[in-house]
Amino acid sequence: MSLPRDVLARIPDEGDAVGLRMRLANERRDFFFLILEKEGPVDLFEHSLGAASAQAVAGTGWDEVQDASNRYPLEPEFTRYLYQAFWGVTPSIARVYMQYPSGNDMLSLLGTRRVGTDSIGWIDGLKSPAHSPSLQTELWTTKGTHPAFNGYHPYLEPASITVRLNFYITKFWVDFIGARVPTRTVPQDIRGMANRVFFRTMGGIFPMEAPDWLR
Repeated sequence: MSLPRDVLARIPDEGDAVGLRMRLANERRDFFFLILEKEGPVDLFEHSLGAASAQAVAGTGWDEVQDASNRYPLEPEFTRYLYQAFWGVTPSIARVYMQYPSGNDMLSLLGTRRVGTDSIGWIDGLKSPAHSPSLQTELWTTKGTHPAFNGYHPYLEPASITVRLNFYITKFWVDFIGARVPTRTVPQDIRGMANRVFFRTMGGIFPMEAPDWLR
């Protein structure tokens, strides 16, 4: 199975650079990484958010996607790795909400969002099918960062569903090549190192704090 064309076009190649925008205190910085090697997409299928009764929340609350050993598959093990993920939802009627970082509602327009009660801020399996994820679900993680998810069953029938996510993760081995104050154009030294430069703001329009190892 091939990912949608718009998703594939968003995945960088070896020799490209990625600029991840985060905050140091209240100052924005673009952290640039040069991609040396690329692996994937690797499939992480059928992660369950738990059962959801009709018009009720799935499972026991926000799920940070841990395995049986309490590890975070969506968070790189080492600082030399970056992960890029896209995710799809099953069954198609299930609505999934994301926080990134935990406690920070993504796709929210009016501050704190309540799962299942607001008409915005969720992605269902019609918007992002399990085996054909939407570009809207793009997610980048570094060591020290991972998201949390929650699910909701919006209809009266069936009586219960199990909300599941399929993740498609590309793993990059990178060199950290420096942080820059954001500008309107790609810094000349970064442009000279890379074939192309991709940008992603981490954690929404008010970027998340950079993990300790990047400070």
